[in-house]
Amino acid sequence: MLHEDSERAVYAGGGGARTRCDSCAGMSESVGIVDLGSGSVTLGVYRRVDDGLVRVGESSEPLRLQRALSAGRFSAATMATIVSTVERFRSVAATMGCQALDVVATSAVREAGNRTELAAALARKGFALTILDGEQEASAAVLGVVSTLPVVDGTVVDQGGGSLQIARVTGRKMRKAVTLPLGAVRLADQHLPGDGVPSHRAVTGLRRAVESAIAPHREASGGTVVGVGGSVRALAKIDRKVRGWPLAGSHGYALSRDALFALAEWTTRVDRAAREAIPGLSSHRAEAIGAAAVTWATLVERWGTEDVLVSSSGLREGRAFRALWPATVAFDVRRAGLVARFGRVVERDDVLASALATAAAAGVDAAGASALRVSGFTQVEWMRVVDALRRSPWESALREAAGLG
Repeated sequence: MLHEDSERAVYAGGGGARTRCDSCAGMSESVGIVDLGSGSVTLGVYRRVDDGLVRVGESSEPLRLQRALSAGRFSAATMATIVSTVERFRSVAATMGCQALDVVATSAVREAGNRTELAAALARKGFALTILDGEQEASAAVLGVVSTLPVVDGTVVDQGGGSLQIARVTGRKMRKAVTLPLGAVRLADQHLPGDGVPSHRAVTGLRRAVESAIAPHREASGGTVVGVGGSVRALAKIDRKVRGWPLAGSHGYALSRDALFALAEWTTRVDRAAREAIPGLSSHRAEAIGAAAVTWATLVERWGTEDVLVSSSGLREGRAFRALWPATVAFDVRRAGLVARFGRVVERDDVLASALATAAAAGVDAAGASALRVSGFTQVEWMRVVDALRRSPWESALREAAGLG
């Protein structure tokens, strides 16, 4: 089902209106990224602003291309559906004032024996298809992360429908990456098929398959673990709903290992109908959410990680940054998380302070640690603003500081 979202999020890493793009002459001001993913085909439309990027809107179709591969090829009907979906996305982007489209494909299309035929079919409609290899896919996700979160050293893990990328980051640059066949849809089809309650044997088999696949790549992990992709965002959304988390969105949310263990247990002990009823979970993710939860729980257990920092900015945002900003622009990681987390209102120091105080005002202990981690601010700086704004409801405090309330 197609859906359009109004302008709702900022992906930025700069100091508000003080970041200028003096070298952007000749570059587009907006771009639509069409991601032919293995689970969903998604359009994200982005516009360059003084402090980075704003996401103007997004549309998605859960085409399940990983599942559509039959004997390693797409059927003529599947290819026609892909082409018509991209054509519709072009129309959607145009309504948002965007003419430039970057059409990219990942795991499922990489594996399709007739991918060149798909590229030719898209070309006949005026679209140039870029089929990303695993390293390129990981690189785009890393750029989306380091441009919007204060992650300097760590591991970016991007789980899609067909594959999982593990990228080692040092000094905000990707140093190495590996691609594994651990996509949520692929694993669900292989180990947890059907709509019933998975057997203990099936879940154990899934866990062992993940353990076996990641074991040779332990050296790729280290530092902050950042989770990218629709599956980990869905898990974070469920956890936020369960905990009554007061802030909207999962960007910068710390998903604890205990929460992941509980989610893995919960989502694999019920049938699909019960999973569809889980608060915060979209119905189209119900089929693969158990496989995703087991994957992430296994990762944090084997790596000894306390939590996963969730990023809503990934491959599409990374491609958008590359299209709209020169590679020479380096964003301030201290402000990056705040601007991405709270929106364009975070442009002045007093508003930054208010944004930091929102979590404390909500009265949730863990919110303070999360805000500190996302912002990069010190404990002293945090406490300086908490006392002044603790009594104010977080939303009204932020709106007031932004001049909106």
